[in-house]
Amino acid sequence: MQMQQKQKQKEIFEVKSDVPDPTGSGMRGMTSGIDLSKSAIGHPVIHYKAKDGSEHLLTADVYALPGEPMKVYILCPECKNHLTIRQDNKAIDYDRNVVPRIPGFTTEELFAQLNISDLGGRISIEPFRCTWEEKPDLRRSYGFGVCGWGVSITNNVAKPL
Repeated sequence: MQMQQKQKQKEIFEVKSDVPDPTGSGMRGMTSGIDLSKSAIGHPVIHYKAKDGSEHLLTADVYALPGEPMKVYILCPECKNHLTIRQDNKAIDYDRNVVPRIPGFTTEELFAQLNISDLGGRISIEPFRCTWEEKPDLRRSYGFGVCGWGVSITNNVAKPL
């Protein structure tokens, strides 16, 4: 009888906050994962001055897969919605090799503030708006309840619509 019970037992383990990260980063309580942003062709920094005068530095993720239109992923600074802008819907001009000039910042200040070593290239996107609805279950027409953030991006500078 004891022999049968031993065969049914399995070794188990528990992941706790005291377990070191297996990737060797020194962090604790972390598990290994996949960072999809590494497959992006660039992460351009975008300067945005809101209507209230506050300034934001946004980072976009640019993807260009063979046979697919270029895509830009950006986080709306107003509602924190993840936006996807596709080249087949909006004109996108991206040059990874051109270093943009961000108004009001030196390159060194940007590197220090964002903890990066690369500004990600120059990007321009024709006017677009955030599509997030505050209450999507209501399905309002004429744009009521929509976030309302809209910009055009020219040479890494976002201008409100």
